[in-house]
Amino acid sequence: MNTATKSPSLCANFLFASLLFVLAACLSFLIAGARAANPEATATPDPVEEKVNALRDKAKSTADMVEAEDEGVKLWDKELNRVYGELLQQLPKEDKSALKDSQQEWIRFRDRNLKLIQVAYGNAEGTMYHVFAARAALDVVKSRVLDLRGYLDVVETAWPSGTSEQ
Repeated sequence: MNTATKSPSLCANFLFASLLFVLAACLSFLIAGARAANPEATATPDPVEEKVNALRDKAKSTADMVEAEDEGVKLWDKELNRVYGELLQQLPKEDKSALKDSQQEWIRFRDRNLKLIQVAYGNAEGTMYHVFAARAALDVVKSRVLDLRGYLDVVETAWPSGTSEQ
């Protein structure tokens, strides 16, 4: 065999290996991005979500499922108040009003959204729609908690030292 016949084969193998490497790198970035976007996909389970899941696991009837979701809303609301207070404490005096204004607007959004959830699911036939409505209400509060946690994380980890109030 001469070297001219080996060269295209080596070149094709190198290109194939390079393509596989690039695809593997892209896949790992996609997976990492998906985990960052979805906190439930991280290795450390969320303590509030664990409690909610435990309530869901105990539910034996549709009424139990609705009650589990309603209790979950209370757990997420408690976490919301905790994170809001912590974030408010971390922000400098001149930035606290931005958080307060945002929270007041979110409360209005939450209340209107909960009304819409009741409209959408309220007349649906089938008892499972009561569970879906309760889960949708939980998701509204949970989403706000995750947003505020993200803001708190940025303030605690990415702001220059001494910027936030300690």
